[in-house]
Amino acid sequence: MATAFLVISLFGLLYFLLAKRRFDFFTLSYFSAVFYFSPGFMGYVPVYFMSQTEAIVPETYLVMNIVMVAMLLAAVLFDIQVSGKKFILPESRIIETGKVNFTVKMLLVLACLSAVGNFLTIDRSLLAGGVEKTDLLANNTYFYNFWVYTSILAVFFSYWLGRKWYFVIAFSFLLLDTYFYAMRVHIVLALMAIIFHWLYSKGRVRLILKLNYGLLFSPLLLFFFIFKSLMRPLNEGNYAIFFERLLDSETYMYWLVRAEPFNQVAILNKTVTQDFVAPASHLLMSIVSMIPYSGGIDFGIHQRFHDYFYPVLYPSMKIGAIASNPWAQLVSTGGVLMLLCGTLAFLLLIYIMNYKVSFTKPSITNLVLFSIAPVICFYMHRNDLYFTLLMCKRFILPLLGIYLVRSFFYQFFSKRLSF
Repeated sequence: MATAFLVISLFGLLYFLLAKRRFDFFTLSYFSAVFYFSPGFMGYVPVYFMSQTEAIVPETYLVMNIVMVAMLLAAVLFDIQVSGKKFILPESRIIETGKVNFTVKMLLVLACLSAVGNFLTIDRSLLAGGVEKTDLLANNTYFYNFWVYTSILAVFFSYWLGRKWYFVIAFSFLLLDTYFYAMRVHIVLALMAIIFHWLYSKGRVRLILKLNYGLLFSPLLLFFFIFKSLMRPLNEGNYAIFFERLLDSETYMYWLVRAEPFNQVAILNKTVTQDFVAPASHLLMSIVSMIPYSGGIDFGIHQRFHDYFYPVLYPSMKIGAIASNPWAQLVSTGGVLMLLCGTLAFLLLIYIMNYKVSFTKPSITNLVLFSIAPVICFYMHRNDLYFTLLMCKRFILPLLGIYLVRSFFYQFFSKRLSF
C-alpha cells in the first residue's frame, strides 16, 4: 500500500504539472490532499505525549489512495469533457463591478464595526500576551467571526477590483487578528484565495514551467510553517527571541514532524487501527448546522466528530488540540462505502464549482466561490464536516445580509417597494 501511495501521488503530481490545463479547483484539491497526506512518504506519525512514533498501517494508506485516485480521475474526466470548450476569462470586467464595489464598502464597514465591538467587549488583559490561543478563543466575543470573515472577503474582493486602499484596510484587520490572537488561518485563507485566483487567471499552462512561482512564495510559506514558534515572542515584544528562532534551523526541523499533516494522518491511523466507530447520524446534524443559529438547539446528538473520537482515541488530550480529519470521520461512520460516497459528493461539489467559474459569465457568485475555495479544497482536510460547513456559512451570511440590504434600498429608491 505504501508503494501504491508513492506511485499514485507522483503520477498525479506529474499529471497536474505537465498537462496543459488551468490551475483549477481540482488542482488545488489534489495538491492539498498530497500536502495533508505527506506523512505517507515518511511512513510514520507521532504518538502524542510520548517521544516515539508509530507506523502508518496499510488500511490508512488505502484510505489515502482511494481519495487521491478519485480526485485524479475526476480531474481527468473533467478535462476530457471540456476539451475544446472555450473558457470564460475570470478577469473580464462585468456590469456587476458596481455591485462588487458596494459589497466591498459594506464588508469594510462590517469588519470595522465588528473589530471595534470585539475589542470593546473582550477582556483586554487576555490580549497582553502570554495567554494560550485556546484560552483566548474560549473567551471570544460574538463580534470576532464577523470581524475576520468579512475582512477575508473584503481582502479578496478589493484585490479583484484593484482598489489598493480598500485592500490595505481589510488586510490590516487580518493582521490585527494574527498579532493579537496568534491566528494564521484567516490571513492564510485570504492569501490563498488571491493566489488561487491569480494562478487560475493565467489560463491553460504547464505548471512545470511556472515553478518559479513556488520560489516567489516560499519565504511566506516558511514563515507560516514556523508561525507558532514566532508569534509568542512577537506578541510579547521579545524581538531578540523572534529573530533567533526565525534564523535557527532547529525551529524548522522541530515543526517538520509536528506540522498539521502529521496530526491529521495520526487521527486517521488511530481510527482504522482501533476500529473506531462514530454514529452516522452526526453527519446529518452537521448539515443541519447550516441553518443559522441552529447550534443553540439541542438535538441530543453531537455535531462534531471530535466529540466522539477524542475521548476514545486521545483521552488525555484537550478536545480540538490536533484538529480533526474528514476522511477518518467518513470511515468511522460507514467504512469504505461511506468513504466512497463522501468522496463522490465532495468531487461532485468541486466539479460544479469548477464548471461554474469556467463556463458561466463572471459574477459575484464566482468571486464567492474563489473566496471559499481554500476552505473547501484545502482547509477541509484538517476539519470535520461540521466545521467546514460552519466556515462556509460564515462567508455566506454576511454576503446574504449585504445583498438583502442592497435589494431593499434599490427597491426603495426606485419606488418599487410597497408595504
